[in-house]
Amino acid sequence: MSNIIEPNDTKNAIIENVLPFDVVHQTTSSLNSYLHYHPNYYELYIFINGSATLYIEGKLYNLSPGDTFFISPEIPHMVKKSDDISSYSRVVVHISPELLEDISSGELYFNTFIEDMLNKRYRLSNQELSLIVSYIDSLSYELESFDKPCHWMMVRSLYSLTISSIIRHTQSTPSKPLDYPKIIHDILTYIDKHLTEESLSIQSISTNLNVSKSYISHTFKEYFNESIWQNIIYKRLLLAQKLLLSGQTVTYSCFSCGFTSYSNFIKAFSKMFGDTPHKYITKHKNYKREKIIKISK
Repeated sequence: MSNIIEPNDTKNAIIENVLPFDVVHQTTSSLNSYLHYHPNYYELYIFINGSATLYIEGKLYNLSPGDTFFISPEIPHMVKKSDDISSYSRVVVHISPELLEDISSGELYFNTFIEDMLNKRYRLSNQELSLIVSYIDSLSYELESFDKPCHWMMVRSLYSLTISSIIRHTQSTPSKPLDYPKIIHDILTYIDKHLTEESLSIQSISTNLNVSKSYISHTFKEYFNESIWQNIIYKRLLLAQKLLLSGQTVTYSCFSCGFTSYSNFIKAFSKMFGDTPHKYITKHKNYKREKIIKISK
């Protein structure tokens, strides 16, 4: 299983996985959910049952059994249970780009298929769901069975079966649309379009959409359980994080993302990522030098 690094504030945590793969098949009655993303691997998420919603970088999906997402690295997402009573069951498979490349060697159009299905919702039939979950459960067993003959051959084969089965479904079935009303879509579209502008505010959104501040604030909070301003800060910080990891300075990353106060940026970044920007960059550089488990073992 993976080694997880979690910042101090788990409510706003961004989690990083330092292994190139892991598998989780879990049923729980409670769920400690927070916005997060995985910079080093893709996530295959399959909802089995319960009552929950999935939030992917400004898009909200009310989940039904069989709903499947293949989430690309660095895309923020979060699952929230819709009630405190029912159980929640899902399967999650994490896979690094390197492993994905390894199992797809020689497969024509594989990268195109992957790009086509990223960050969209597809719904598996009961038969497809049962079959793919059986592959994943077998994969989970194999990942714990390092001492068995042909271990890596089995791991590769089960990953290949899982991913190829998902691809076949997505190439033959259209993705499922979003669930929220037009006003939510309009708010998110406006935020994304004007994210780096200092003038972006609840008032500017209200004015441009010709809807009252109280209405858009209440409606947004009802759907996402977070305020519009929290959503803006989340997205600005994620953008700043990408700029920092691409080699930009802390000052440039701060003011290029719409922040007007350097000190407020440092505080917000530290709260979300668990470290100041300078410490975060240093840790990331050290992490890059760590030895990563290779599938060729």
